[in-house]
Amino acid sequence: MPSDSNHWLWRLSAGDWIEAGTREVELGRQNLRVRRRAIVHARRGAGMALNGVLVHLANTGTHTREDATTRWGRSYVDHLRVLAHASENPAQRAPFDRDICELCRELTGIPTMPPQQLVQLSASPHAAAGRSLDLADAIILACRTATG
Repeated sequence: MPSDSNHWLWRLSAGDWIEAGTREVELGRQNLRVRRRAIVHARRGAGMALNGVLVHLANTGTHTREDATTRWGRSYVDHLRVLAHASENPAQRAPFDRDICELCRELTGIPTMPPQQLVQLSASPHAAAGRSLDLADAIILACRTATG
């Protein structure tokens, strides 16, 4: 399907969305020491890869362009939230299995700012940011697999 530079979803191909998501996660890794920035890059990267899956579903005729546009909401955070709660709805999460739901749920559940008045003990002061980037990588891999 040709791209449409005037529409938020159709301006890139499925592969280009996934590559854009990969670059976004790489930016997050470069900003690992800034928790909020790394987590935002992780979520944006995962959502961009999910855009690639939506484009793929429309291109293969599995869904119409209209359905693909509204399937998981418009924003990358919408995509993650919808999939986080779709474990019992195979039609909503297709083409993914339940594993994607847990990945999305965990990624959206990581607060961008550490809880106030809580001393967090972890192996690294950047553990939450690193975990968010690892989750985004797993979501991107699932998107690559789903788009063949």
